[in-house]
Amino acid sequence: LPGEGVNAARTPEVEAFWAASGIAAPRYDVVAFGTTPGFADWAAGEVLAGRKRATAMLERDVMSGAETPHIGGHVVIVDGSNRPVCITRTVELRLGPLVSV
Repeated sequence: LPGEGVNAARTPEVEAFWAASGIAAPRYDVVAFGTTPGFADWAAGEVLAGRKRATAMLERDVMSGAETPHIGGHVVIVDGSNRPVCITRTVELRLGPLVSV
C-alpha cells in the first residue's frame, strides 16, 4: 500500500550494529522483509526464532537486473522501524519453483 513500505537503509544504527558484530567482510546488504512495518517485524521475529531460514525472489526480477544474493554474503535484517535485529549469511542458492523453498 502506498506510504506503508519499509525502507531498509544503512543508518548509523545499522552501521554500528555491523561494526559491533566483528565480521571482517567488505560488504553487507540491509533487508527488511515485506512491504509493511508489521510484516517486517513478524518476519524478523521468525528469523530470530529459527523458523524462517530461506527466502525467494522471482525469476523476472533477476532477469531485469535485481541484485541477487551470493554465497558467503552477509545481510543485516531490520525490523519495521529499520532497527537491526540480526545478521544472516547466505550459505546456499538454488533455482527452482517457489514451492520448493
